[in-house]
Amino acid sequence: MRSNDSGVAGFFEDLPVLAFVLCGVMLLVSSGLWTTSRLASEREDERLQELAERAVERIVQKIESLAPGYETPMLESIDQSDLSHFVRDLLDSTHFSVNISSPGRTDGWCVGFNDNHSGEVSNTAFASSLLNAQDFTGLVVVLEVRLIVWKD
Repeated sequence: MRSNDSGVAGFFEDLPVLAFVLCGVMLLVSSGLWTTSRLASEREDERLQELAERAVERIVQKIESLAPGYETPMLESIDQSDLSHFVRDLLDSTHFSVNISSPGRTDGWCVGFNDNHSGEVSNTAFASSLLNAQDFTGLVVVLEVRLIVWKD
């Protein structure tokens, strides 16, 4: 009976050491999980940024293709083109907002559209590009294509 009592007492003496070891293990596991989730989030951000940059390049190419006989597209042809459907097909299930404007013009020419999403936003990315266009007088103006994409 005496040896049993000392065995139980030895077990209780080891409990603080066991608790210390378990805390260390929990700390390592939680830091590993946090690092993994953070890396996954950064990869998702990078993918979204690459998607935004590729989409802006494609939008600019589409706008430039509207000028078959000219060196630069006309503002009227950009107004009349169906860029919103092109961008919807391009970005599929990714939410977006596009703004095409001429910052230097005094009349404030601007074309904008989005996918009318009004939910929560988890990740966002932004890209923009500049290109030349002609107004109705033949004057060359600079256009900026801005795109914001996000996931919910």
